[in-house]
Amino acid sequence: MHFALLNGVRNHPDRPDPLAEVYADYISDAVLAEELGFTNTWYGEHHFRPCQWTGSPMLVATAVAARTERIRIGTSVALLPFHDPRRLAEDAATFTTKPVQDPLPVLVGRNGAPEPSAGGRTGVPPDRPVQRRLGRRSERRRP
Repeated sequence: MHFALLNGVRNHPDRPDPLAEVYADYISDAVLAEELGFTNTWYGEHHFRPCQWTGSPMLVATAVAARTERIRIGTSVALLPFHDPRRLAEDAATFTTKPVQDPLPVLVGRNGAPEPSAGGRTGVPPDRPVQRRLGRRSERRRP
């Protein structure tokens, strides 16, 4: 049996803690999870909400990788409208920092919440299908 953490770094707006402490707590949670035998930890991405502070799950994953040895790390959803897909793939491919970690598994999606989304900030409408942002498979191949 495998156990995993699914994290959305949060800071309650009515009683906020310093962000450094919030991130340190989530990183410490991953260290403890590894000690307890958890096999995976995943980090989501959130923007433009007062209680969600995970603008870059890749950076959180990197910080966790620096403090752990065996736990596998990934994103629970990277919001594709906020990223250049090729750059996201390159970042994931270069993530390997431990013998147990393959390139960072990156689950991608679009913002499904009703709050403001990336369309006005990145120029990519959030309702544009993910496949269109990634490009057709034939367009991604190199000669």
